Amino acid sequence: MKVRTGFLPIRLVIGQDKPVTLTIEVKNTEEEPRFFSVNVSLPNKLGFDKAGLTTEGRHRIGRIEPGEWTSTNFKIYPKFGIKEGIYDIDVYVREHPLSRFDKDLSVAKTTASLRVISQ
Repeated sequence: MKVRTGFLPIRLVIGQDKPVTLTIEVKNTEEEPRFFSVNVSLPNKLGFDKAGLTTEGRHRIGRIEPGEWTSTNFKIYPKFGIKEGIYDIDVYVREHPLSRFDKDLSVAKTTASLRVISQ
């Protein structure tokens, strides 16, 4: 599998009520269709909701045909008290046999670095 990550907008601005969107693209490099899922783990000062209560996220992408790309998105919000800097976000892409999300064939880990700036 191949994995690409990106942010839109590319920076998170402290004091704005707008989240950034983390896009994760996955390509099936195998010769057979596979199921894929994505797990994202945020650092302490970021969250998947405005209150910042949820820092672990998972999306089941489902079936990807050989050679195809697909993507999934996560909205990321700042928590109260966040400071300027670079925040590393752990992304795990799991490859599963068809119709079996409970078994992993392989796991790819990557890190997406989000820059947080003040207004």
